[in-house]
Amino acid sequence: MTPKEKAKELVDKFQEHVQYWDCYNDEPLEENHSTHCAIICVDDTLEALEHNHWQNKDWINHYKEVKQEIEKADISNYMRISE
Repeated sequence: MTPKEKAKELVDKFQEHVQYWDCYNDEPLEENHSTHCAIICVDDTLEALEHNHWQNKDWINHYKEVKQEIEKADISNYMRISE
């Protein structure tokens, strides 16, 4: 799985659990915290991998790229909302 695919998978997993709902208008709000949750997940994974960093170099690099993809998606989503 590419870092971009993994990033999307993680964000999508958190999507339904962290979406805010506007009860007055009965619609989801634009604000979404799924990317923040996914970044926390990746940070925890990286922290665990660092304990045996000499064995996990490839996985560490992979998850660093996953984090970059999540951050890129979050920034582009923020720019879309604020326009």
